[in-house]
Amino acid sequence: MDWIAAEICNVIAIFYVLWFGLNLIVYGKHTGKWRRINRSNTSKVNAGAVYTSAVCATFCSFLRLLPNQAVFNLGHSGESPSTCEIAVDLSVAGYVLTLLSVYIFFWLRQRSLYQHPAMRGFSKPWLLWLNWACIVFIIGTALLLGAAVIVPKSYVPSGNGCIWRYQSFAVWPYYLTSAAQLLAQCLLLFLLTYPLCLRITENRSDRIIRIIKRSTAFAVACVFSDVIATIVIISVIPQT
Repeated sequence: MDWIAAEICNVIAIFYVLWFGLNLIVYGKHTGKWRRINRSNTSKVNAGAVYTSAVCATFCSFLRLLPNQAVFNLGHSGESPSTCEIAVDLSVAGYVLTLLSVYIFFWLRQRSLYQHPAMRGFSKPWLLWLNWACIVFIIGTALLLGAAVIVPKSYVPSGNGCIWRYQSFAVWPYYLTSAAQLLAQCLLLFLLTYPLCLRITENRSDRIIRIIKRSTAFAVACVFSDVIATIVIISVIPQT
């Protein structure tokens, strides 16, 4: 039953990502997201970069989902532990790349908002430094998180596919890097929500506020789902 549930969820996710990604491409072409533009028009350039990062983040999910098929289906026939190790490491690497692409999208999103004319009052030196520190922190912690799981040789084949050999797995690096990743995500949420704490008086501020609120809501959903997934992996899923 565990295998059936995991397999069904993963296959549904694969088809959903494919459908969603193709819709993004069709919509982008229909609305001219990638049309040749004047490079001096900063807002158009930013909008194109943000939309492209959204498409990339969607298709990067395949790097997470497709190796799961190997993880779920290897191990039943007595494959060597190295086979499972490679399969799980590829899945974790795909997860890290997906994580990075999603939060790079959110980072580009908030960066483009700060460059909007209605947000001129927020162009402060400390915010600029914090902005770049945020993306460096996110990339660094994501890579450390991947290394904490990939470097140890801790996966073995079983009747249920590839599983953790939990006794040989030092969990403290995973806890530490997960906490650092959460801190980086909270920093990104701060950058998104900071303009809402102050008054925007320029033209079309109501529209900008709606965009910021919508972006913040989606970012909160992503961070919350990451936290829940981490808790489930650590404390709920059995070793087998």
